[in-house]
Formats: sequence, structure tokens, C-alpha cells
Amino acid sequence: MAVQEEEQWSIAGSAESLRCINHIRALTDGNIYVANPEKTLLKLNVGDPTAFGNLPASPIALQAVADVVLQGASHGYQHSTGRSDAKQAVAEKFSFPNNPVTANDVFITSGCSQAMEFVLLSLCDAGSNLLMSRPGYPLYRT
Repeated sequence: MAVQEEEQWSIAGSAESLRCINHIRALTDGNIYVANPEKTLLKLNVGDPTAFGNLPASPIALQAVADVVLQGASHGYQHSTGRSDAKQAVAEKFSFPNNPVTANDVFITSGCSQAMEFVLLSLCDAGSNLLMSRPGYPLYRT
């Protein structure tokens, strides 16, 4: 049987997507810095603190993740504001008698970009003026 060649896709990016530049990645992926061989390099440019072996996950956390996967109950998207049991645990941790927190008060996001999106969508209307600090996160400049 003859092996079929895979068809190559050629999809052009939109003009808007081509304007977006991740300045942090441009710096770090270019390896323009020279590490000091006498010191351990701790890269803080990636959202995953475990990526370079500097902050390994604890065995307890790894087992908890494995347990959830093996249960087969969480294979897919969770609610966009976080799992209800996780939200409840956060609420209990940060509640005080004079300042109760409920699970409905808690939003658990997949990173700061999603958190910023929730905040801005809840506070700003279309056409609202928004002041942002500079310097700031480069991805917010498009």
C-alpha cells in the first residue's frame, strides 16, 4: 500500500494577529543573555514554574492530580469560574466571621490573562476608557 502524503495547510494570519508580538518571548527565546556559570539560572519568564526543574511539584500534589485523572470524572472543560469544590475550599480558607466569603465570591482562572478579562468585562462597557500602567505586560499592547 502506498503511503499518502499529508496535505500541507497554508493559512494566513489575520492582520490583527500579525500585529501581536510577545516581547517577553522575543527576548527569552532569542537567548540574548549569558548565564553566570557560578550561579543557578532561575527563569521567571514562563508561566510554568516547574518548566526548568527549579520548583518541582510536591509528591502530594502529583498524587492528587493522578487520583483525579484516574477517577475519570474531570476529563474535560470545567466551569469558566473554576470547579465548585475548589471555589468552596478557597472560600472556607479566606472567610472570617466579620467578612464571610462564599464559593460564589470566588473566581479561579487559568492564568492572569483570563483573570484580567473577567475583571475588565465586569467593570468596563464598550467604549470605556481604561488607564493601564507602563511598563506593563507586553501582550496587552496590540
